[in-house]
Amino acid sequence: MVTNKKPKGKKGSLVAIVAGIETEQVIEQVSKIDLKKRQAVIEITLDMANSMKLIAKKCFPKATQVTDCFTHSFYYNFGIRDTASLNSCTKTSLRSVTRN
Repeated sequence: MVTNKKPKGKKGSLVAIVAGIETEQVIEQVSKIDLKKRQAVIEITLDMANSMKLIAKKCFPKATQVTDCFTHSFYYNFGIRDTASLNSCTKTSLRSVTRN
């Protein structure tokens, strides 16, 4: 799902919804968005999946990647994930935020 924060949830917030989980398939679909518009993206929020990082890097080359740890924190709180996942997630997020 590709969204735009500027409209604050109103008309124009939803940019694209791409069906599928295959990296190349998602890259192909997102690449249909004009390159100038994709290069104008400043920040992209993604989960910890390596496939998401690859998609972000190829489709939005100038954007800063910020890792969203909500899902991992949620699972951790319910004892489903181990502490190593949460700790690495927290460190990644802090690095991403402090770079700015």
